Parts: sequence; structure tokens; C-alpha cells
Amino acid sequence: MEKLLRGSITSALGIGISRILGLVREVLTASFFGANLQTDAFFLAWKIPNIFRRILGEGGFNPIIIPTLGRLSEEERKTYLSALFFYIALTSLAVSVILSLSAPFIVELFSHETAKGFLESAILYLRLLSFYLFFASLNAFFMSFLQFKGKFFASYLSQAIFNLTVIGFILLFHLRWGILSIVYGALVGGLLQVLFVFYLYRKHGGELFLNIHPNGEVKNFFKKLVPQIGSAGIGHLSTLVEAFFATAVGGGILSSLYYAMRIFQLGVSLVSVSLTNVSLSEVSKNKENALREGLKLAILLSVPASLGLFILSRDITEVIYRHGVFGEADTQRVSLYLSLYSLGLVPLTLFQVAKVKLYKSGKLEKAFLYSLLWFGVEITVAGIGIFLFHLGGWVIALSYTLGVSLTFLLFLLREGLANLLSLLREIKPIFYLLWVLEVLFLLGLKEIFQNPYAVVFLGIFTFGVLYLWVLYKKG
Repeated sequence: MEKLLRGSITSALGIGISRILGLVREVLTASFFGANLQTDAFFLAWKIPNIFRRILGEGGFNPIIIPTLGRLSEEERKTYLSALFFYIALTSLAVSVILSLSAPFIVELFSHETAKGFLESAILYLRLLSFYLFFASLNAFFMSFLQFKGKFFASYLSQAIFNLTVIGFILLFHLRWGILSIVYGALVGGLLQVLFVFYLYRKHGGELFLNIHPNGEVKNFFKKLVPQIGSAGIGHLSTLVEAFFATAVGGGILSSLYYAMRIFQLGVSLVSVSLTNVSLSEVSKNKENALREGLKLAILLSVPASLGLFILSRDITEVIYRHGVFGEADTQRVSLYLSLYSLGLVPLTLFQVAKVKLYKSGKLEKAFLYSLLWFGVEITVAGIGIFLFHLGGWVIALSYTLGVSLTFLLFLLREGLANLLSLLREIKPIFYLLWVLEVLFLLGLKEIFQNPYAVVFLGIFTFGVLYLWVLYKKG
């Protein structure tokens, strides 16, 4: 477990830097633009390329590329990677053009809002942002190679470059261009992050030459890509359906859900994404008990993270977003949505790590079916809550948690519930005690300190550091 933990911490550090900068980006967005129909238009347009960014940038290519590289010789890898790069670039550019041309249809399909200004803005933003998909695909290709080489920290720093670029554009041009400053920043940031990972790719032994002749492995990549993108992307696709539901509730709901999800995704990235990719790398190298150790570590990391997000949801929201035009009503909505999302962190992390078993055996279609179930539960609960019972935006956040929880429960029933129960028995009692102490400690901080900054930073830098130290020594 020590190597998994070390790799996960290294990976999480790289992701953490990126995500913190991403939160700074969202703080600036909330402070300068608030939560209204114009921000709803931007977030609707950004959801589509952002879905691909999350799918690909958080390991969408990894389950296919990393196991393939593991069984090829050095010369075969060079030929495979060169041909694969050519076809990934060609395909992603074509998809970007199609998305841009289809912007009016896509916006009207996924939006319940009919205001002319909203639709015109969303279409313009999507036409431009569609081309970020091209950069995201190339970035993901280079990241897969770097993670095969074990360079997890370096590979995730590319997203930090993206966020820094967008932050710079917002600060410099928000008065001149408005929300378009974010759009232009995303495109320039996408280009810069690709140049950065390409430099790292060459530095760590990667080579590229023109190869337009796809071999069997390249064809196999695209054959497996459809179910893999379906599996990784169906959960993200639900965010588009959420946009339809959110715009039916009222202005600002979509933006509030997005702000809450951004905080939640920080926890997901630090715990779930980093651990899943490290586990995949270890399992692909046929390391004994790597998956089992990965699941145990998933429990030890996700439980305290979920508890912290739930208890401190209001304090975290105030610290991050309560600035500028972002008011009390916005804070209440975002903190409620965050608390509901946080309940899904444990099943999400376990589900993502457990799916490594399917990736290792090549059962990508099966992984897709589980994700399809998640999608079905989520949109059913949200749709019934919004259109039948006329509930608020909170039911959309709740539907996300219910979807992943029920899906993971089915996964356990079909793939081995007894194994998880045995893992729980292997966890040392000190960690169960620490989880109880965490709840008491955080509730005590909230009672003693009325300042959310004191509560959040003391909670993270006292209990958080202590827990990681105990995990490193005793885990």
C-alpha cells in the first residue's frame, strides 16, 4: 500500500495545484459575473468541451493506452504512439468542427431557457469553446504516456497552466470582453498546456514521427474508445441533462450547481482520480494485490474527505465564493448543493477504483453499462423531482449522489460484496476512531470559531495533516 499511497499523494499534489487554481478561476468568475442568465449561458456552453476535458484529462485514454504500452516493445511503442497521435489529432479536430457547427442545435436541445440574449450568448460561446476539445485530446494523449512512465505529478501540472492562463485573461480583460475573456483564455490555455506536456513527453523518451498507417493496436484503441468514453463520459453527460433541468427551475440555478460541483470535483480529483490512475498503472504492470490495496486506500481517503465536505459545506462556500456580487442567497444554494454532492464521494471513489478490474480484463462494455445505469437513475430522479413535484435545484444534486450510490451497490452485488466487507475488517481500528474524532473536531471548530476562514483552514491543516501522517505510518 505504501507505493500506492506515495503515488496517489504525488498525483494528488499535481491535481491539487491545478484544482486550487481552478477554484481561483471560479472565484473570479463568481466575483466579477455572479450567478445569472449570462453566467448560465457560459456554463451551458462550457459543459460540452469541459465534459471531454474531464473524460480525457482525468484518465479517459489511460485504460486503453497504458495496458497497451505495457505489453509492447520499445520499437513497437514508437510506431504505435506516432500513428495513434496522428489519428487522435485528426479525429478530435473533426469533432471540434462538428460541435462548433452544431452549436445552435445543441444549445436549444439542452436548455429550457428561451430568452433571446441567453441563447445567442450560449451559441457564440459554444462555437468558440468547441475547439478546446482538440487541445484536450492531445493533452490526454501525452498525459497517458507520462503516467505510464510514472510521472503523475508532472502530467497533471498541464492543467495548472490552463487555469493560470484563464485567470490571467479574466483579470486583464473582464472589463473589456466580459465573459468572453474566459472563453479566449480557455483556448489560449489549451494550446499552452499541450505545448507543455509535449515538452515533457520528449523529455521522458517519447518520440513522434509521421505515421498514417494504423496498425492493429491503433485500430483496437478506437474500437475500445467508444465504450470507454461512454463509460467515463456518461456520468459527465448527465451534467448536460442537469443543465436542462436547472434552467427549468430558474435563473442562477445552473451557475450555483456548477459552483458547488467545482468544489466537489476538487475532492474527487484529489482522492478518486489520482488513486484510480495510480491503481490502473500498478495493475497494468501485474503488481500483486494492487487492486485490493487500491480499494482499501480508497476507503481510507474518501471517508474523511466526504465527512469534511459535508460538515464544512457552508464554511467552504463562504471562503471560496462569498466575494463581490456573490451574495447570501447564492451562498445558501451552493452550500446546500455541495453538502448533497459530498454524500456521493465515497461510492464514487470506490466505484472508479473498482472499475480498474474491468479495464484490466478489457471489459469496457461492462463498465459502460454500469455508467449507463448511473445516468438513468440520475436523470429519472431529477426529472421527477423538477417536473412532477416542482422541487428546487437541490434535487438535481441529490440525484447525482443517488445515481452513483445505487450503481456502486449493484456493482458490489454482481462483482463481489464479500470482498469489500473483508477489506473493511482489514482496516485498523484507529482509522474508525479518527473518523469519529474528525466529526467531533470539525463540529467543535464551528461552535468555537464563527469565522469560516478559521474553521476551514484549521480543519484542513490540523486534522487533515494528522490523518495523512497516521495513514502513512499505520496504513
